[in-house]
Amino acid sequence: MANIVKRNQDALRALQDLRQAYVRLHIANQRGYLEEKISGTQGPINALCRAAFANIDASKSALEAVLNGYKIDTLTEDPAIVSKDQIDYQRLMEADSVMTRYTFMCMAYYAVARRMPFEQAYTAAMLKFLGRIGSADALRRKVTAFYRTAAPEVQATAAMAIDFIGYLERKYKPQGPQPPGKVELRQPERKLLQ
Repeated sequence: MANIVKRNQDALRALQDLRQAYVRLHIANQRGYLEEKISGTQGPINALCRAAFANIDASKSALEAVLNGYKIDTLTEDPAIVSKDQIDYQRLMEADSVMTRYTFMCMAYYAVARRMPFEQAYTAAMLKFLGRIGSADALRRKVTAFYRTAAPEVQATAAMAIDFIGYLERKYKPQGPQPPGKVELRQPERKLLQ
């Protein structure tokens, strides 16, 4: 009985460590994206990014709360919870988005089943998500047409989400031609904030 209790405690501790690592890495990505947009844009997008950056601590708390509610019953490399048509791009950067659920479940798989370090597991999860939804440019064309009649703030939020996908592509996808069958995981180029 004591062994079962210890195993359960170890599993809970490992899951909590995984959640904390995901929050740290994902918030660092959001912060990096927002810093890039604030310094390189003007107008409504800049104002929206400044507001999001000012509320990054609230985003972190929301993400922590969402992840604490996720239960992992089975580990799979490709959770069947996302397709291009299921994604609400206006809400892509929110804490409880399809992106969060998918990448957290993938990260859990890579960290536990494949025994990858957390940062490498997060990178692999992001690459899996990016491969599943298509390129930022293709999404931008599709989403721009879809949101054309929406309110300006909805259009701006959707544009931010697509730009965030582009940021993740630049950060994680391998640059240049790759040999057939080889996938190279790029390491983040800048030190992640704790």
